[in-house]
Amino acid sequence: MVEGKLLKVHFNQAKSAVLVECVGTFLLVLTVSLASHNSGEMTPMAAGFMLMALIFAFGYISGGHFNPAVTLAAYLCERTPDLPEFPWYNALLYMIAQLIGAAGAGVYMLIIVGLDFPVPQTNIDGMSIFRGFIAESVYTFVLATVVLHVALSSQRHNEFYGFAIGMAVMSGALCVGVLTGAAFNPAVATGLIVIKCLVGQRCYPMGNLWLYWAAEFTGSIVATVLFNSVQHAMNEEKAAKAVPVAQPAVISTAALREEEVRHQRESAAVLRAQLEEHRPEPLKLSSSTNGSTPARTNSTVRPAAAPADEPAKKPEPSPLDVEDTN
Repeated sequence: MVEGKLLKVHFNQAKSAVLVECVGTFLLVLTVSLASHNSGEMTPMAAGFMLMALIFAFGYISGGHFNPAVTLAAYLCERTPDLPEFPWYNALLYMIAQLIGAAGAGVYMLIIVGLDFPVPQTNIDGMSIFRGFIAESVYTFVLATVVLHVALSSQRHNEFYGFAIGMAVMSGALCVGVLTGAAFNPAVATGLIVIKCLVGQRCYPMGNLWLYWAAEFTGSIVATVLFNSVQHAMNEEKAAKAVPVAQPAVISTAALREEEVRHQRESAAVLRAQLEEHRPEPLKLSSSTNGSTPARTNSTVRPAAAPADEPAKKPEPSPLDVEDTN
């Protein structure tokens, strides 16, 4: 009975994609926060490997974004005809699900760690904000570029896309993690900072929350512009090199048989016309007055008799007759 009820719980493709985006973002943000709390130096490796695992696990359902910046890049990029459409409302639902998952990770951190869990932050002076913006935007650009080229281009049918994306995040975190916390993900910063402020009344990091949206979206947009430009040039080059090849006509057995029957009918019609042209005329018969065997109409024609009222001409006498009278 329980099994029957569980089998009735199912989602369509759109709901499944939104659900796994929420779950995946929750696990990613939780991993980043716990790794930063327990072993700060190993955080880049934990984040990269967890992202890799989640992409391989859920990528076939939702694409494995788990990041509003990646979702924005996927929405803005030019899509090939064989790539499914990604409308704006799906992108919006993805981002909402990612923020919910990140907030859930913040609540989880409050339960098991307390109010002292780490969050991405930087100083609020001008130089620190400038450095943080450059660091976050450049490596978000790297992340979005890798995602677009390995997961949404003509080479997307590969087995290494998750590894490439995870390694991009790990490399970026190792490079600039000490400056900004290496979020490269607005959901990571928003979920942890907002929950810490709302529940723990520790709202100091809220002052630079905008940085993790502005920098990440800037890097994502620049990566998408570059990707669209490169893909357009590649498509034009392929179109120029493409040579149309005449495809042999495929004729089915039924078509061949129908063509053969049509040809036979045409031949029969031509032969019938030739026979009609050379056929001799039939003999015309007339019946006799006494009902006997009819006589042929083409028998010898006798000369017509002279009219009755015309007198018979007397034959002229010959010279011998004249001599006899003398």
